[in-house]
Amino acid sequence: MSYVEESARELVDLFINHRNNAFRRMDKSSRGELVVLKFLAQSPPLAPPKQAPPSITPKMIAEMMNVSKPRIALILNALEKKGEILRKPSKTDRRQVLVSITEKGILRVNESKNEWRETLYKVFEEMGEEDTRKFIELIQQFMTSYKNHEK
Repeated sequence: MSYVEESARELVDLFINHRNNAFRRMDKSSRGELVVLKFLAQSPPLAPPKQAPPSITPKMIAEMMNVSKPRIALILNALEKKGEILRKPSKTDRRQVLVSITEKGILRVNESKNEWRETLYKVFEEMGEEDTRKFIELIQQFMTSYKNHEK
């Protein structure tokens, strides 16, 4: 087996083995709630003064996450119960519901970012400066090469 084939297999194995950790983390983040909150945190707030409200609908969120509308409805229900989002009817189309994040939701997103950042810091400290810089350089090289060969 060539080093190319062996390396590709090792990389896939790494992703598969560490995917279980990612799923555990996803369960911890209540199966998509955090992804929805992060999406909403990047969107403008609902009904800013003297401006038309943005049209962030459950359908848009479902399409962005590539999940079903019923699944998004469950996530939004859970987030609304926790006080992390608001749902308001559209003023221009009463059939539509517009979704926005609350301060409590923004706090959860920020806590998640801080937790992720702290974990990353610990990993890089354990790796040391030289290996960390080398790792970043290799990831950049990999991503550039991958993009060049992507179909």
